[in-house]
Amino acid sequence: MKSSRSLLLLFLLSGCAKKSLFEEHQWFHTTSQHGPPLITQQFSAPENIRPSEAKAIRAGSAEIQFQEVFLAGIPLKSSFIKTVWRNSQPIFISSRVPSEALSLDLDRLKTMERDVLTIQFFLKKYDPLLKVEKARIVWLPSLSGIHLSFEVTALNADGEFVEFLIDPDHQVLSKRRLDSGFEPAALNSTTSSSQVFARIFPLGPKYSQLQNIALSGLVGDGTLNSRRAKVTTLSAEKVQIAGDQIQYDPDSEKFDQVQVYHFVSQTLDSIEKQYGVEIPFQLDVQLHVGSPQKTNTAFYYGGHIRLGRGDEELYRKIPQDPSIVYHETYHAMIEVLAKLPNEGEGGALNEAFADFFTALQLDSPLLAESSYLKAAYKRTLNETHLLSEKTGQKYHDSLIVSSLLWECRKILGREMAGQISLKTLSLLTPISDFRDFIEKFKQVSPEFASAQQTRDLQALLQRRGW
Repeated sequence: MKSSRSLLLLFLLSGCAKKSLFEEHQWFHTTSQHGPPLITQQFSAPENIRPSEAKAIRAGSAEIQFQEVFLAGIPLKSSFIKTVWRNSQPIFISSRVPSEALSLDLDRLKTMERDVLTIQFFLKKYDPLLKVEKARIVWLPSLSGIHLSFEVTALNADGEFVEFLIDPDHQVLSKRRLDSGFEPAALNSTTSSSQVFARIFPLGPKYSQLQNIALSGLVGDGTLNSRRAKVTTLSAEKVQIAGDQIQYDPDSEKFDQVQVYHFVSQTLDSIEKQYGVEIPFQLDVQLHVGSPQKTNTAFYYGGHIRLGRGDEELYRKIPQDPSIVYHETYHAMIEVLAKLPNEGEGGALNEAFADFFTALQLDSPLLAESSYLKAAYKRTLNETHLLSEKTGQKYHDSLIVSSLLWECRKILGREMAGQISLKTLSLLTPISDFRDFIEKFKQVSPEFASAQQTRDLQALLQRRGW
């Protein structure tokens, strides 16, 4: 980490006024008359307040760094510092950090540190089917200040990631799903020297025929495992690779696994080559969630993708639908670049960008076209949705943004629309809403669009009520 970066982060922490629990700060190099605030001067962070260490992630010509804020060594929920760098210089800074006037119950903290393991046994009594993945202590903000809480991430019986916030007296304060779903409801191995081919659908069963396709990046351990992604199943039918050719019946669950590996690899190729983004972790992709029952599971959370096979009433052969697999994989890119939430307007933005980048890769606005059984597709971006039609329902509201971006594609072309969307996404944060989205979109568009295209975009935004 360069010293200038540390100095800037210390400024953000020390420069907050004591007007409220959180102070939000944002700086963008094209809209500010000044350079990064006092970057060359030395500052001291408020006592006990420090940003976490975090590696910057490459995103095209820039690097993006997210940091949590720690108080007395404990993370403060809902706080963050995001910095976008280009040529080792900051071009965008956004932070949500606490004021200095915070009362910390450090005596209670010592007691909770001894109790962090027992909270897992408490949750087992609360729900015997829960599988605890992670437990830690956090500072939880409230109207009256900050309080200590246990934060527990667990898998429930349906294979969904759930977050529990539990107070020091073991009272459950809140419970919520963490994943981004399609709808409601690092390895050191080297690549195998031998090439493995699989007979699959290159573009899914609706728009392609079975072909022999090379599976990229396999590490050669006999499973669907690469440096970037590992595909497994809860089904009894597990793929074991022996030799250089894989061929399964398209109705089999083994076929699903190979098909998904191909779709995920396609999307990660696009993320890296077209958008220049490095996903800094291996994706954990698990199929046939709920097996032997058939479920409509399709979600992403924290590097994990979970897919059911379809209940044969609403969906069928979900793993063979490229739009659903692409969509969940793009959530990984969104997490890396913006850490958008899963709820509220930020959640709608999260779904909108996943849908839009999926549609660009498909070169089609139709989603779940191969798997949805109640209509020709589940949703389409090729519709007009006005900002005034916002209802607060995440998937409905996501179409206000994704359909706008799809219309921008018609003005700008596929590649430029993708780059403007990527740049806009890179300037969003965990507290972004529709207003923040459109401000960033308007800021970055002139970097790519011609004068006539800019006028066309302005007219489009006006028609859509933005």
